[in-house]
Amino acid sequence: MCIRDRTLDGLGLDNLVWGTLYSLRALKDLQLQNNIITALDKEVLFNLNFLQNLDLGNNSISHLIPGQQIFQNLNELRFLHLNRNNLQKISNGTFMGLKNIVSLDLSGNKIQEIETTALEDLNSITKMDFSQNILTRIPNIKTCQKLRWLDISSNHLQKLTAASLKGLSNLEHLNLSSNHITT
Repeated sequence: MCIRDRTLDGLGLDNLVWGTLYSLRALKDLQLQNNIITALDKEVLFNLNFLQNLDLGNNSISHLIPGQQIFQNLNELRFLHLNRNNLQKISNGTFMGLKNIVSLDLSGNKIQEIETTALEDLNSITKMDFSQNILTRIPNIKTCQKLRWLDISSNHLQKLTAASLKGLSNLEHLNLSSNHITT
């Protein structure tokens, strides 16, 4: 029997849940939202190379360790939900390997900084949600040329320049509401 979907949301699971997932190599959809997970397990994620959707929303993840390349083997991943956690910074290299991702949700965290090249590997991305964070500037998304939907509302953005969104010719939806932007 080959398990392709696993829904474990709202069960009060902590980091021990990773040990139960190690052998589920054929998993395509993993729903772990509304738990108390504080960290990701690189070894387990490395084995889930057929995973297309990973939902870790509403947990207690406070950092994604740069240099660990935690998502490196998730070549099939299309949707990554890290919303409503306690993330404060997205470092360069964090999303390395996510060449086929189309949607990234980082909303509702405490993100103050997204380093300059943190998003540069996301060449296929069409939707990004950075709403409800503490960003003071628009992240470098110049390499995300397929981007169609961008939400950076409810942050602490103060200025918007022509260079901020340069090269995003496919952008159809842009939400910058509830910021401190002055002209």
